[in-house]
Amino acid sequence: MKLVVEWIPIIIGVVALIIVQCYAKKLTSGDDAWFSNVVIEQGFFDFLFNRYFEWSSRTTIEAAIYLLINHFYLWSVMNLAMNLLLICSISKLVTNKYFDKESFLLFVALYLLIPTDMLYNGSWWVIGSFNYLWPIAAVMFGFVLYKNVFNEKSAGKYACFFMLLS
Repeated sequence: MKLVVEWIPIIIGVVALIIVQCYAKKLTSGDDAWFSNVVIEQGFFDFLFNRYFEWSSRTTIEAAIYLLINHFYLWSVMNLAMNLLLICSISKLVTNKYFDKESFLLFVALYLLIPTDMLYNGSWWVIGSFNYLWPIAAVMFGFVLYKNVFNEKSAGKYACFFMLLS
């Protein structure tokens, strides 16, 4: 029973993020609809080639969009994971623990206190999450790995790979 009580702040934080994620929806107009239609009409490499030379060089982001834009539930699970990765990475950078039971709920609350329209557009709008949340979550995780390597702690044998990837 003591173990369950110790994990209550983390459970509350994760449940809060799950509830907010449940309100996310794919828009039927704008960028979500445009990408959704384009990926049906174009092959993967044609899409990436056209996006690279006609719009942006965010090839990794564009590849993720292509693969997930028409798979909303898979995106939802991955997006929740990215929200958790961001919060846990910030927690690790500040407290030196991934799941600091005393402060995890505080980090979730602070995250959810970001103005609603800004948080929605950057974290729970499908295209916005690819362009804003996912890269910053990867960068924060890269900082955690760098901090572990810099402090001569073991970051695992794949730390350099993930640091370069982020």
